[in-house]
Amino acid sequence: MLCKAVLFVALLGAIGALPTDGPVDYSHHKIVKILPKRYGDLQRLHRLKDVFDTKVDFWNPPVADMRPVLTLVGPDSGYQFLRSLNASRIPYEVVANSFQKVIDNERAEMRAHRLYSRAGFDYEKTYHTYEEIVAELTSISSPKAKYASIGQTYQKRDIPSITITNPGGSGKKAIFLECGIHAREWVTTAACLWIANELITKTDYDTILNKYEIIIVPTLNSDGYVYTHTSNRNWRKTRSQNGLCYGADPNRNWDASWCSAGASSSPCSDTYCGTAAFSEIEAKNMAALVTAKRGNVAAYFSVHSYRCLID
Repeated sequence: MLCKAVLFVALLGAIGALPTDGPVDYSHHKIVKILPKRYGDLQRLHRLKDVFDTKVDFWNPPVADMRPVLTLVGPDSGYQFLRSLNASRIPYEVVANSFQKVIDNERAEMRAHRLYSRAGFDYEKTYHTYEEIVAELTSISSPKAKYASIGQTYQKRDIPSITITNPGGSGKKAIFLECGIHAREWVTTAACLWIANELITKTDYDTILNKYEIIIVPTLNSDGYVYTHTSNRNWRKTRSQNGLCYGADPNRNWDASWCSAGASSSPCSDTYCGTAAFSEIEAKNMAALVTAKRGNVAAYFSVHSYRCLID
């Protein structure tokens, strides 16, 4: 499920821009696949990435294995960006002329599934809203799978979690699954909910649950997740207010190597690191949850989409 869904999520980039009252329209945004061939191409792409930081969304960074680089290019910067690629003699191809059509197709599939599905909460074939997720986790809460809020978001939403372990025993090591830290990466939330359901409903994992407690946080960035459902499918950051632009990248808001490589100090950038380490309450709450288990943590997995990678 995860790798299939990741192929779609690769098309779900975001541009860190000012919010709008209604849904953001991406009809004139193009998906451009860049095809670096040599080391010099990578150097030039890194420079272009810096120049077009808040104008072109690089969905994956240029890396040494010369894999294609997918970008989302808006109408305001499209001509200049493609002209720069041509001037640098870096090959590329336009994958889609309207990113909005990709979003519309996803919505149509979700509507059709909800219309014809007779199941309750579907863990495999659709994406759920924040409200549906909280309702489901609350309803299945039990001694084996305990629902709890780890704290509230900037907009005062509860950050849901579920702790799964077989009753009995004490001092069990904790295994964390942090999901949905980037709002647009719906597949990470869906995948972690699926994992939770597997652990709860199947006896195959009793050996693990006898020894460990699995703590799953499916929508750490709950404000952003809601915003992707209501206004901007491609929103990545939190929804805190930072002057002209909203939000920070909670995955670059930790205290470890804060605002270093891969992060931006520009509030309008998708990789904005925030005003300080843990300026984003979502990251701060997650850190507090882990700190409470200090000395008793077996593993911590940060689940992201795009390349089937788990950090």
